[in-house]
Amino acid sequence: MYPEIDEMGFAIALFGVIQHETGFVNYADLDNGYSFGVISMLQSTAKEIADDFGHSFNRTEITQNVERQIKYAAYYLYRSLKRYNCIDKAILSYNVGYVRSHQGFTNYYYLVKKHIDNLEKELGY
Repeated sequence: MYPEIDEMGFAIALFGVIQHETGFVNYADLDNGYSFGVISMLQSTAKEIADDFGHSFNRTEITQNVERQIKYAAYYLYRSLKRYNCIDKAILSYNVGYVRSHQGFTNYYYLVKKHIDNLEKELGY
C-alpha cells in the first residue's frame, strides 16, 4: 500500500531536508566519517538502499554521484512516508531514524520546516 502523496510537497520536503543537512555541499565525510555526501546519509543506510536497488556499494563512487545520492535520499524519505503516512514524521526519521522518530518532534524537524516554509513562500505553493 502506497500513501497518496503530493509530488510537489514531497519534492519541497526533500529539498528542505538536504538544504538543512548540507546546504547542497557534497561532503566526503560528515559525523566523524559515519555520513557522507550532499544528502548526509549514514554509510549503513546508503548500503542498505544500494542493496534494495541492486547496486554494488562503493562509498567513493556514490560520493561522486550526486544524482544517485538524491535518488537514495528520495527513496529513504518516501520509504519513511510509506511507513508513517505522515510527511512530518518522515522528515524527522530522516535524521533520527525509524526507532526514535516516534518519540516526538525535535528541533531538527523545526529547522527543516523553516527551509520548507521559505521555499513554499518563494514558489507561491
